Amino acid sequence: MVCIVCHESQFTAPSQSVSHPVALQCGHVFHKPCIEGWFRSSDGPSCPLCHKPHTASFLTLYVDEANSASNGSTSSRPTAQGRAAPVHDDMDDMYARMAQMSMAGDDSLMHMALQGNMYMLQDEMEELTEEKDMLEERVQDLESDVACAKSRADALQMEVNRLAKISHAHKTHIRSLQQNLEEKKQQLRYYGVY
Repeated sequence: MVCIVCHESQFTAPSQSVSHPVALQCGHVFHKPCIEGWFRSSDGPSCPLCHKPHTASFLTLYVDEANSASNGSTSSRPTAQGRAAPVHDDMDDMYARMAQMSMAGDDSLMHMALQGNMYMLQDEMEELTEEKDMLEERVQDLESDVACAKSRADALQMEVNRLAKISHAHKTHIRSLQQNLEEKKQQLRYYGVY
């Protein structure tokens, strides 16, 4: 695994100085000097990968040099000191390392990786739940707007129907008046007045 800040292996110290890798609350792992420098150069302490704010202390990871040297492994196996925190990087790499750990019987690190994945999924679920609640509120607002618009449309349709009846009555009355006028004109013509 590579420190995204200095692009060197996370289990070898940058620039030959002695430093253990550290994990942030989000589970991403960096060299301690690298992430401290990142925090100083950015607006606020946040992860360079996922941009989540970092508010707690680091979780220092220690490399078990004797174990990695004795089994001939080229990748060192970290063990956590302090509170278990999510440790995950690239998902494909994580699943491959978990498979290696499972075959090697290293359940502690695998448990930590799974716990990190669980925390990440819980955060995502909380975000999605908040988004769902906001969308449900928006749907309720829109349904209320639709109900108001439908009520207004119904009232306008009733007014249109009322005016149509009045218009029909007026047309009928006008036709009746026109018919009476024609009859009066014919009478006046009959008497020679018109």
